[in-house]
Amino acid sequence: MMTPDSIRAFLDDNPHVFERFEREALRVIRRGFNHYSAYTITEVLRHESAMRADPDYIYKVNNNIIPTLSRDFMDAHPEVPERFFEQRTASVTRKNQPFTLEG
Repeated sequence: MMTPDSIRAFLDDNPHVFERFEREALRVIRRGFNHYSAYTITEVLRHESAMRADPDYIYKVNNNIIPTLSRDFMDAHPEVPERFFEQRTASVTRKNQPFTLEG
């Protein structure tokens, strides 16, 4: 499981991940969308990398970094509508405890 520190370290070591995410999010905004899925953008990036001519380069991104990508994007682009990406606060407890999403 990725921790907040390991997610930040991954993104710091792989700035191209955020750059590609940012480019796709801006494309979606230019098309007129006011709300979109960060998960969908990440899946598009995965698909495009799988279709590249070089099969040794595949875009591998753990789903746990998607919320950080979307928050970083929103921080970098305050001009984007506040609810473009839905931001949730996760509340997770230990064994046999329920998982809830707040927000």
